[in-house]
Amino acid sequence: MASGLSSWGPARAALLQESVSLVLSRQVLQDLGQELARAPDEVAMPLLAQTIERLQPRLVVFEEPVTDLRKKLAALYEKNGEWVEAAKVLIGIPLESSNRCGPPPNEPTCATAGAEAVAGDCPPVLPCGGRHSVVPVTDKLETYVKIAQLYLEVHDETSAEAYINRASLIIHECQDPSIHIGFKVRCAPACA
Repeated sequence: MASGLSSWGPARAALLQESVSLVLSRQVLQDLGQELARAPDEVAMPLLAQTIERLQPRLVVFEEPVTDLRKKLAALYEKNGEWVEAAKVLIGIPLESSNRCGPPPNEPTCATAGAEAVAGDCPPVLPCGGRHSVVPVTDKLETYVKIAQLYLEVHDETSAEAYINRASLIIHECQDPSIHIGFKVRCAPACA
């Protein structure tokens, strides 16, 4: 077991306490992610699953780090051929409503919008000091298509189609032609 992971139990318990600084808690989660990247799958997978479960009650303040942990866990499940488990983990990522910090990529913030920004246009400040942001369309598309691909691995066309349909509802919001081509190529097996 990686040396940094041996003390993870007490650190995880501390994360659940409201009195612990969010900055410190986020740093601990980031350090965990780095340690787990070097840990064997049989160590990393249960630790990730337990951590995600324990952080679920505080998802509002830990949405972005928990999303990162979910993506890591899904990648490990996929690597080990556990397609449905990988899909279930990705389904747990909140994509429709978000408390992630900062603006979506390539969009002006209230500070950079200049004279166009009206006081009421700026979203509220989050506990992390950032602003409420929407999950970028490209992230949603990638997640929905990945979930569909995972379900196709186990020949669950019905579940795959549900996520392809979700992606198809938002593909028009994406202006990147490479994303459009990738979406069509990756979704083609479901349409066959």
